[in-house]
Amino acid sequence: MLFSQTLSVAGARVLMADIPAVNGFIHIIDQVLVPPWEDVAGHCPGLLEALGNLSQYSLFTQALQLYGLVEVLEAAVGYTVLLPSDAALTQYSQAQRLPQLEEDSVKYHLILGEKLLFSNIKAVIRKETMLGVSYRITFSADNDQVFANDIPLEKLQVETRNGILLGVSRVLPVLRNHCNIREIDTVQVLVLCVCVCLLSVEKATSIVCIKA
Repeated sequence: MLFSQTLSVAGARVLMADIPAVNGFIHIIDQVLVPPWEDVAGHCPGLLEALGNLSQYSLFTQALQLYGLVEVLEAAVGYTVLLPSDAALTQYSQAQRLPQLEEDSVKYHLILGEKLLFSNIKAVIRKETMLGVSYRITFSADNDQVFANDIPLEKLQVETRNGILLGVSRVLPVLRNHCNIREIDTVQVLVLCVCVCLLSVEKATSIVCIKA
């Protein structure tokens, strides 16, 4: 029947109500109901909850907590974490004779502002790490295998509330890609100063020679 009174459901106005069905009633509304985004996002675990379900990555989880990076990631709009396993991290630490993974190494495995899915990596792309613009990771794909700085990624892909966790087969060595703008400006200033000094010396030498 037509519904003359003003009745709404989650913001949608009921047009017809109480239409008999086999095992209930049908109500017709004037728009599609969309669940609140926070309810949808709530189905994905938080960062620590997701990491807690990945026992083989506990050492990297401890490093994130040690350097206070869990809070930084959860406050970001989006993030991508490259997760080396406990076995990979132990092997790296022993080879480098380190008691634990250093803070810069941990930050090199973190990308802020983007959830990087395997499906997004179809060509060579470069992403800035938490260390800054001079420390980027080069991602590439060859058939079904994805690489980060030529190191194979594992098939682990876990979505969190506002980020993504990707498994990596080895610890990524920190690679510096290029000088940043501030350093380039400094070099240019130094070169300019050296040139001016040399020019002044040449002029002074010429004057001395003429007088002689």
